Amino acid sequence: MLRRKTEWIKQTIDKQVLVESKLICNKCGLEEDSKEDDRHGIMNSNFHDIGVSFEYGSKFDGDDWDIHICESCLVEFVKTFKWMPDGFKQDWYNNGEKAFTQDDFDKWKLQK
Repeated sequence: MLRRKTEWIKQTIDKQVLVESKLICNKCGLEEDSKEDDRHGIMNSNFHDIGVSFEYGSKFDGDDWDIHICESCLVEFVKTFKWMPDGFKQDWYNNGEKAFTQDDFDKWKLQK
């Protein structure tokens, strides 16, 4: 269920328009007003979208979920993982070298 409330403003002139948008975390319910650039779709970086498509054989076969989650809830969720996610703390500006090892990830999970 999409929990993003958006009000679109119709313009009759050709110019870039900022649209007010409210983001809502599916987990904790945190709401945050944000501005969305309707030309580039730039949203507030404190919220993230996770898309899940369920395949044949799943209890949710054919479902497509779009989850909106705040960064605090995302970090809380990732800290429950046994294995470090691919790309976690990876330095893309340094030829993709991994900055973190599994041991580093395990120590990071213990931080408050």
